[in-house]
Amino acid sequence: MIVVSRQGAAALAAVSAGLTAAVLAPGAAAQAQGYDTYPVRPFTVKVGGYLPSSHSTRQDLGINWYDFGATYDFRTTGNKLPSAYSVYVDYFNRSKYTGPSGGRLRSQGKVFDIGLSDRYYFEPKLAALQPFVGAGFGIYDVRAYRNTAAGNANQYKTGIGAKIMTGAELRSGLMGEVEYTLMPEPRLVANRINLSGYRIRFGYKF
Repeated sequence: MIVVSRQGAAALAAVSAGLTAAVLAPGAAAQAQGYDTYPVRPFTVKVGGYLPSSHSTRQDLGINWYDFGATYDFRTTGNKLPSAYSVYVDYFNRSKYTGPSGGRLRSQGKVFDIGLSDRYYFEPKLAALQPFVGAGFGIYDVRAYRNTAAGNANQYKTGIGAKIMTGAELRSGLMGEVEYTLMPEPRLVANRINLSGYRIRFGYKF
């Protein structure tokens, strides 16, 4: 049987209290500095539509492009109005067939990109709706294909692209955004194919 004196019990209590304070202090300090302002859901998946800004591209490929994306937030500033740094990936692939069934002609545009972005949030931590603006840049692999009566043309270009965005997130995890993406332009025969345009997407953070 172990007997602990009053002095020993008091010392043990003091050590226990000190350890508890040491464990809780970082969390309390983080909360005091506003580190809980940003919803802790780092991974986002998105789906939506893509609208090329070029009229000739819309004529070639149409406007109902399906667009997919994902974002992972790897750092936040922790300020009252937080800024979230992220890595993003996006993808879309659109084909259009024209002409009679016996001799259909195909046009195609396909883009895959990966890059870094930053989003700035305007509302404090207790707001149910978190509007934001942001920008990003990355590597864009742009591929274009056109099948014409004169022959086939297939070209791609990999280079630097950029985006600007605005949107809002709910604290439940639902989000929506509109962005404009500027992409490299591959050349098909004598013409450059401009796939830059607008994305409208909805997603969920988890």
